[in-house]
Amino acid sequence: MELILHNLLSNSFKYQRKDCENKFVKLSVEVSDGNATLKVSDCGIGISSDYINDIFKLFFRASDQAEGMGFGLYNVKSALLKLQGTVDVESEVGVGTTFKIVVPSKKTY
Repeated sequence: MELILHNLLSNSFKYQRKDCENKFVKLSVEVSDGNATLKVSDCGIGISSDYINDIFKLFFRASDQAEGMGFGLYNVKSALLKLQGTVDVESEVGVGTTFKIVVPSKKTY
């Protein structure tokens, strides 16, 4: 979970819109029905709908605004696979992005 949060929050800060006066990054967590739902939202540069299906691929970068190697979101997706979690992305260029992560609770016997 630390890796997931680190990468999502880091991206929210890296890809802020320079012209936005009221920058924000929001993190919310809700636990119910055996699932933890995390949302990370920002008012950043956004991600083109052309790239949404590619952002979790290794080495893929949708923007040159920040220097990165294209590992972050790939690592998020890999960690979620191990946790049997899911990720949904809503984004609009020039408006911002929201990542919604759902992770089932760990079963103990």
